Amino acid sequence: MNYENCLANAFETVIADFNNCQGMQRFWENKLEDKHYAAFLRETFHYTRENPQIQAVATAFFRGDQRDAVKPFLRHAISEVGHDQLALNDMATLGYTTEGINAQLPLPATTALIAFPYYQIYNINSVGYLGYLYFLEFMPTTFGAEY
Repeated sequence: MNYENCLANAFETVIADFNNCQGMQRFWENKLEDKHYAAFLRETFHYTRENPQIQAVATAFFRGDQRDAVKPFLRHAISEVGHDQLALNDMATLGYTTEGINAQLPLPATTALIAFPYYQIYNINSVGYLGYLYFLEFMPTTFGAEY
């Protein structure tokens, strides 16, 4: 099995678990309020603020043929700059204050989400980060219309 099929199979298993978790069940049942979405956007701000640096750090560990991916990877990292502000803009549109959020710490679960790719890159395998990134990028393109 090639790596694309392997990733696709893993994605299908993980996305099924995600789409059936308690939070998503509330989403599917239309039980989320603006305050829940605003809280999600706050954490999205904290997470997406780190994306460019995480992606750039991964390239420092690419070796051999993996180095061919450095340029597109860094381009993608640059394209992520500013996505954190989009989350705050959406929050403000909902009527929630965004003042001071950039100085606040994320929730522990968000901190873990931020820390995991660093751990993967530094301690396990930098290319393994691609599986993590695959999920984050492929989820909205696969389920965006349903969400």
